[in-house]
Amino acid sequence: MTFLPNPLKRISRFISIPLVAGAIAAGLLLIITGPVSYWVYTARLANERRVTANAASASSDQLRIALIHGLSATQTVALCIEQGIFPREFDAVVPRIARAYNNLDAIELAPEGVVRHVYPFEPNKKAIGFNILTDSLQKDEALLAIQNRSLIFAGPLNLVQGGLAVVGRGPVFLKQNGTERFWGFTIVIIRLSTLIKYAQLDQLAVKGFSYRLSRKDPRTGQSQVFQNNDAVLMDPVAVQVAVPNGAWTLEVAPTHGWRALDETVPTALLSVLLSLLGGAFVWFLARQPQRLKILAEKRAAELLQSEHRFGTLIEEAPVAIVMERGGKILYANPHAHQMLMVPPEISLVGRDIGEFIDPESLRENARLMLEQEQSGSAPAEREMLVIRTDGVRLETQLTVASVELHDGPVHIGFIADITERKRAEQQVRNSLREKELLLKEIHHRVKNNLQVISSLLGIQAQRVTDPVALEAYADSIRRIRSMALVHEKLYRSQDVPQIDYREYLHSVAEDLHHSLRRDGVELRVEAEPIMLGIDVAVPCGLIANELVSNALKHAFPGGNHGTVLVSFKRLRDGMLQLEVQDNGVGFPAALDVRTISSMGMSIIRTLTEQISGSLTLDRAEGTRFTVVFPG
Repeated sequence: MTFLPNPLKRISRFISIPLVAGAIAAGLLLIITGPVSYWVYTARLANERRVTANAASASSDQLRIALIHGLSATQTVALCIEQGIFPREFDAVVPRIARAYNNLDAIELAPEGVVRHVYPFEPNKKAIGFNILTDSLQKDEALLAIQNRSLIFAGPLNLVQGGLAVVGRGPVFLKQNGTERFWGFTIVIIRLSTLIKYAQLDQLAVKGFSYRLSRKDPRTGQSQVFQNNDAVLMDPVAVQVAVPNGAWTLEVAPTHGWRALDETVPTALLSVLLSLLGGAFVWFLARQPQRLKILAEKRAAELLQSEHRFGTLIEEAPVAIVMERGGKILYANPHAHQMLMVPPEISLVGRDIGEFIDPESLRENARLMLEQEQSGSAPAEREMLVIRTDGVRLETQLTVASVELHDGPVHIGFIADITERKRAEQQVRNSLREKELLLKEIHHRVKNNLQVISSLLGIQAQRVTDPVALEAYADSIRRIRSMALVHEKLYRSQDVPQIDYREYLHSVAEDLHHSLRRDGVELRVEAEPIMLGIDVAVPCGLIANELVSNALKHAFPGGNHGTVLVSFKRLRDGMLQLEVQDNGVGFPAALDVRTISSMGMSIIRTLTEQISGSLTLDRAEGTRFTVVFPG
């Protein structure tokens, strides 16, 4: 019986040594406060990286738009070549294309790889006669563009006419005698200074950031840095910028490095200091065992006898804790003093709690507390506006619990400062709004490009006398208009990724009825208000355009009167149904819609397969085409 307690006695005696007790207390305090310092560091670092990522994303979005402009311009010029407009009308049409893209410095034509035409001419006339396919520095990427039959962005390159620029080359292939041959290149030039200014990279330094812009060489796969602001980047935030022939990478970091660690050092030192002070305090108490025993017994008695005392946990809680009764403060922990900017030596006990709460928040919380007490529900979180002694307003999150003590009920409020979180949420909302505006701008530019193409086709059609060719031009213009209308609706839509397809069908029907001018034919639209994304809206719009055009052109020969009905609805199984019917002469029985080789029916069949739909024809009363596809 005398052997069992001995080890425990030895341990107790060892722990009771003042130096050991102080060391243990300091270690425990360090274990408790250390994670707080680490949490502060990670929170500050996350905030720094979020701000840096937002800056990098804004610049990368502008870079992507600049490159998209270059791609659109080369496609527009290539279309003019295919239509025979260029190079004959180069000087007349190219300035209009250049004005549509304000970030392009030059547009060139290079038949068989030799630059023959350039706009503007004067600052770029030295480029005339330059052979891309024989230049040792540029021919490899030019040949790669021909091999892949796609646009390639090369550079930055030292231009023949002087200066450093990114060059986009799109190969053009023309059909001649049934075979396809390489014609040459359409080229757009974006000077590096223009690209930096358009992407606002020069503004990053003003905002305290350094950056590095690099590209992956499509031939070697090696990363090549072609622009930076001559600063060392430490652990940068990297954002990928998609380009037609690979990927560019924009890396951004604070110019003077990440400051989260430096800013957290005082917190860590304070943690160590508090731990040492706590250990010294325990060491001091351990040197006076009798006094410590008396103090401990007194403290235990006070905790047992009083419900108004709080333990060390509440005193050191990282949130403000306030106890009140009848609007008067009965207790406030140290964090509450810090939140309200009240020095710890000034007591808050007895003061009116309304001094520190916005009047509107005070009335709303009083109402919610009354409802909580009447319903007996659990404490609920709510937001409250707190006013510090220096007048600064803090957004806080409040949880109130009602506790019954021996001298009556009290309310205990747990208050957390969420001002920074609210600010961060607002920044995220602002960033989303900026990206929606960028997306709307892209749809607007695409719509403008399609309108330019439509105008170019209209100009070309004025020179055509063959009725069949004129009708083909008119059909192409109507198809382009139907696609442009989708982007116009997306640009004006409140929900950027989707459009109201009922409104779109009304616009398409009105445009076709006006352009085809079928007097005596009534065109009606009966559609449900259904939202469609661009992946479905464009092909479905082209299908509707072809079916309505066919009905208006062929269903009522000789000026017959009749009706064309366009309907669009959601079926019970969730599928969508587009239907175009007329009461005209009917679809020829000898023709099979699955094998007709006309342009219009080929488009209808191809686009129906693209949206995973099915096409059916009913000849019972006039003609009825039905397209059913997943919603």
